[in-house]
Amino acid sequence: DMSCIMQSDPSQKTNVADRYPDVTQDLARQYEAWFQDVTQRELRIPPIPIGAVGAEYPVVTAPAHESRFEGAVKFIGRAGWANDWLTNWTSKQDRIFWDLEVLSPGDYQLEILYTCKEPDIGSTIEVTLQGQSHVVQIDKAHDPDPLPSPDHIERKEVYEKQWAALPVGSFGLEPGKATVQLQALELPGSQVADIKGLRFIQLK
Repeated sequence: DMSCIMQSDPSQKTNVADRYPDVTQDLARQYEAWFQDVTQRELRIPPIPIGAVGAEYPVVTAPAHESRFEGAVKFIGRAGWANDWLTNWTSKQDRIFWDLEVLSPGDYQLEILYTCKEPDIGSTIEVTLQGQSHVVQIDKAHDPDPLPSPDHIERKEVYEKQWAALPVGSFGLEPGKATVQLQALELPGSQVADIKGLRFIQLK
């Protein structure tokens, strides 16, 4: 009886699969059905809430590791860990998205957190959100070294930097799900910029 075996061997140190082939096959079938079910759906990052009721959180950052992207864009650390950022934005066909949930209507100032090397300045970016768009140009280089860290052994994750804030403009937003998109219109250098995220500031 399987329940007796579980009680006598709670750590399951003894392999009894050969003694119970029918049970083993049934468990394997159940596992395969479960695995097919949980892997058939695309993993979706939940939308980022902005405009909390009562303006308790007037500033919200949409970080790079919660973005979606198309084209050549990738994470600098490849894995998309919590302090990662986006790099290799090298084409006007590349696009970067964040899914949002606007919790209260109003005007929101938007900023792009970026770094950009001197040879790459001059790119123009179109930002669209809820049927509105702004076009902004990166006209200042900002290429700081990583921030000093007390690590004795170099970490595998990327090291943080100081990021510049590029003002985009204000958007009048209505409550509900929304997607903000970044796309380059002009790209005079090798890439647009490295992107740490977006900053939303709820205006009064």
